[in-house]
Amino acid sequence: MGVKNCARCGRLFTGVDEICPSCAGQEQAEFDQVRAYLGRHPGATVAEVSAQTGVAVAQIHRWVREGRLRLTAEQLGEELHCQRCGTPIDHGRFCPACLEQLARELSHAARPDAGKPPPGAPASDRTGGSKKPRLHTRDDVKRRFG
Repeated sequence: MGVKNCARCGRLFTGVDEICPSCAGQEQAEFDQVRAYLGRHPGATVAEVSAQTGVAVAQIHRWVREGRLRLTAEQLGEELHCQRCGTPIDHGRFCPACLEQLARELSHAARPDAGKPPPGAPASDRTGGSKKPRLHTRDDVKRRFG
């Protein structure tokens, strides 16, 4: 737990969050206000919610990305895009196709034979296709380069 500046107000505080406890309370109150507005006006767009509640559009988008709010594509108005491919999305950070691809890549990287190319993939010219990737330690680098 270190001392840091609050991302919202700039005050110094200690903790693990990005915002100070005072701003965290304000943010929760804003979130509750947005949820209540959406409960009364289920089809409201992000721009309407922002205008009526005074909560910034960027803040609402952040809650959608975090999964705290779930809005339809019509409500978001193509304002939220996959951070990997740019496709319009209605929640989270990635589109379903990119999520699936990332899951495949992670599961491949977690396997014990992860150093080997997948079946049918061209062998790397640098490693000759048969060598496993090396992990260089600080001592290896010192020994090699002085």
